[in-house]
Amino acid sequence: MITIVGPYPTKENERDGMVRRVAKIDECFHGEQRQYLSMSFRGPLFKKKKIHDDLTVYWMNFFVFWWYAFILVMKSQMVYVHSIYNSLNIFPAYFFHKNIITDMHGVVVEEIKMNQKHGKLYILLGAAVFKFIEFIAVNKSINIICVTNNMKKYFVDLYHISSDKAKVLPIFDQLDFQEKSFWGRPLRAIYSGGIQPWQCIDETIQFIKQTAGTLHWTVLSNNPDYFRKELQGVNFKYGIDINSVDPDQVCTYYQKSDLGIVLRDDSIVNRVACPTKLIDYLHYGLIPVVKSPRIGDFYDFGYNYLYVKNYEQSRSISQDYLNKMSINNSGILLKLTKQAKESLKWLKDKAYKEGFR
Repeated sequence: MITIVGPYPTKENERDGMVRRVAKIDECFHGEQRQYLSMSFRGPLFKKKKIHDDLTVYWMNFFVFWWYAFILVMKSQMVYVHSIYNSLNIFPAYFFHKNIITDMHGVVVEEIKMNQKHGKLYILLGAAVFKFIEFIAVNKSINIICVTNNMKKYFVDLYHISSDKAKVLPIFDQLDFQEKSFWGRPLRAIYSGGIQPWQCIDETIQFIKQTAGTLHWTVLSNNPDYFRKELQGVNFKYGIDINSVDPDQVCTYYQKSDLGIVLRDDSIVNRVACPTKLIDYLHYGLIPVVKSPRIGDFYDFGYNYLYVKNYEQSRSISQDYLNKMSINNSGILLKLTKQAKESLKWLKDKAYKEGFR
């Protein structure tokens, strides 16, 4: 039995970037007996559902059923934990179970420190708690999974663990680069994402306003009303489409775009990240427009981008040069895809072996 600690992918949560990664990892476990432990502090008290013969999902309240989750984990041959946040739910198991893999997803402690919604005391306490959990999880797990080489280096250096213990597994939904055959005139820009502060949403709104007379705009978000309100009264010369669509429809909009907006501050959180949004932009041949280019491994591999701060100076860029930028980015995507395939094979082989223990 393999136990996966984290959210079970459903139609309701499939837009979430973390859930997309969970769903992709789950493909490695198809055909194996497995169970999901989806725990929360305020969720349903207890719910169990058998999805099919090989898969059972438990939704549990942490405060009431932490002990039952511990029992289920300890009976498993292998445990896969999605994020340090979920490590909290089975924390005692790290001291007793010898085959736990922790998928870091991000640098949780640094993310907590960047939190702007809560007071300083809450943030300090949260950072201290998850720093301890992270320390135990990294040292007690048989392997940790990182989304980028930069994230691997961060944890290896921080906790002085063996480099072999940390595996790099970026996630891609599509593997074949789609070369662009047409560039719009005017260029067509798209922002696809939420309104969280770490997405530099205020600067994104400002950039949309500044280029209302030079770009054709598309905004895809789960919060379309926010963008409609913030952009009310702005005269868009070439129009703007603000919408919320299902994940399987997003590709249609990417195929009709030229520039992808992905504004991030230069921070350790972003330097080790591998945003699904940026992967999708490159996959469809879009040129990223960035605030800081230091995002994940893309900068180290030499990806091409446009700076948001001097975009106006780039307006006269030729279509031939845009093509060269896009093709260069496709080569980087191929390198990362190869790395992802190798890591997924490693994980699938490991799960298969555990199934015969």
